[in-house]
Amino acid sequence: MSRNMNYKEEAARCLLCTNAPCTIAAKKGDIARANRAVRFGNEAIVRQWIANCD
Repeated sequence: MSRNMNYKEEAARCLLCTNAPCTIAAKKGDIARANRAVRFGNEAIVRQWIANCD
């Protein structure tokens, strides 16, 4: 994530969709799962879903 991006604000915009376009667009990682983790207060595990994102 960009240093200027507020991940909590971005997660709040997430629509929690099935077959999320953000995850499909990412070559690695699971952006939708990371957004859900932030949204539901599991911020400690977010890095495991976005560690290798491009």
